[in-house]
Amino acid sequence: MKHDEENLKNPVYNYIIARIGFFGVNEQTIKSSEIGINYFIMNHLFLDDLSSFQDVNYYKTQFWGENDYIINSINGFSLLSKNSEYTYEGDQKYSDDTMIIEWDLANRAIHGSIVCAYGSQIVIPDRNSPLFHDLKPFDLCYCKRTPVKIESNIIKNVNVITRCSFKDAIKSISHNMNFIEGHYPLSFVKTVLKKEINPFQAYEIVTNNPKKLFIPNYNLFIKAFREFLFEFIFREKNYIFDELKSDFSKNSHQILKLLNLMEDLDGLNLPYSEILEDIITPNITLHDFRSKTLHKIHSFIVQTLNNKELGSTTIFNLKRLKNTPFSKYSKEIVKIRKEEFESSTILKTTNREEIRYNFSEINKTYYGQKFIKILKVDADIPIKPDKFKKFNDFTLKLNLKIKLLESTI
Repeated sequence: MKHDEENLKNPVYNYIIARIGFFGVNEQTIKSSEIGINYFIMNHLFLDDLSSFQDVNYYKTQFWGENDYIINSINGFSLLSKNSEYTYEGDQKYSDDTMIIEWDLANRAIHGSIVCAYGSQIVIPDRNSPLFHDLKPFDLCYCKRTPVKIESNIIKNVNVITRCSFKDAIKSISHNMNFIEGHYPLSFVKTVLKKEINPFQAYEIVTNNPKKLFIPNYNLFIKAFREFLFEFIFREKNYIFDELKSDFSKNSHQILKLLNLMEDLDGLNLPYSEILEDIITPNITLHDFRSKTLHKIHSFIVQTLNNKELGSTTIFNLKRLKNTPFSKYSKEIVKIRKEEFESSTILKTTNREEIRYNFSEINKTYYGQKFIKILKVDADIPIKPDKFKKFNDFTLKLNLKIKLLESTI
């Protein structure tokens, strides 16, 4: 049997075929027994004449009997359609007999298509629940832990209380509510709270989850999970700081976020790991590091401005720097940019009546780089007079003088 190429582009299709027995490279292989068990679904998915295979017919008869069932299709929402986000007024509290379950698509047709299987146990929503016919795969629900009925010590029928939003699920698990994990990686809430993994590692793993291709509304789960991580980081700042400072060169940006300094540092493109590496000692506290960080950054900026190296002010964005504690350096930055531009030369050469302008030196200055970028020219190639005229127009608008040096070849 071969998959339709168009079907393979559908993430829901990939989700379904993994639950009806396909395995092997690119999930191209399936046993005849699995075809028999899922016979009526397979008839909808493939054009093959399955009745011509004797072994398939054997397993179909063993599982379904001699009856020929028909699956009636109805119009409905896609598995990937947006579910309603459920929120509750105030703190919703449930007894110890409550748990969270994510419903899934059954691997085999046992008592219905929606189940939750883990280990050797199969959990099925009670058909008498008002929500039963509205449940879809991936729905998170609050359910009673005590089963309504147990069959063969394996199949448990449970009462569904209500659907559950990502935010409420994460909050409930944070308060030690039991849950059965499905495709949404709720277990990372526990591992973060137990400090078995730091929030930044957890976020990276969760956002790179390969299953997100077919999990509906996974971006909303990430959003709720990110809010949980922010709250955890705020509560556990000292723990997070100790985790991050062990590899400061890699985590310097995250530490600055932890210190709530990103708004203060807006408009600065600095090599923070180099600037701050000498103050990050094993025993330094978060409070001390914050005060030393600001002092160190001020010192670095003053030193940069005093040195006046060509192009050194490209690390400053004056527009964004305006509302920060470092705006006091803006006038000095503008002064240095003007001085370096006006002291850098543009070489004008004339060869056989062809005039060219060499921008290699002026390109090292802040304004020179900006103008050349706007002109979309290569600074390593001498510029023609028409481009130079446009360049000159830019300088006039900013009241900048050009230092022109002429040479005849």
